[in-house]
Amino acid sequence: MPKVVEINLEPEELAEKLGEIMCTNVEVAAVMGCSADYVGDHFSDAIKRGRDKGKTRLRQKQFDVAMKGSYAMLIWLGKQYLGQTDKVEIDAGDVHAIFTLRGPGQAIDEPAGGNGEVKQIEGEVVSDDGQEEGDET
Repeated sequence: MPKVVEINLEPEELAEKLGEIMCTNVEVAAVMGCSADYVGDHFSDAIKRGRDKGKTRLRQKQFDVAMKGSYAMLIWLGKQYLGQTDKVEIDAGDVHAIFTLRGPGQAIDEPAGGNGEVKQIEGEVVSDDGQEEGDET
């Protein structure tokens, strides 16, 4: 038998609280015992306020985690808010290449129109056939 919980909130307050945890209109309607259309017509402002508050709280937690040393979260936030990327784009005249960083000393070369893979390890550039770049032997 499902657990019954008594909720002592005004409907608008309840809609806002449910919005804070990113409930959909269908989920809000299920909790409130009405249709999703009714929720959308009467509580959309409250749900939006709640979702905005929830996003703010979530963002704060992400920053807290990042500041405690989570490198993954620091990288993700840097990409989202600082325009940082894993790609380095080089345009030198008729040569255009995009390098996607994969780890220390490694990159995948994605030249425009090409499909060759290049790995760079400690300054040595090796093509996917194992030969050094420029080595025709």
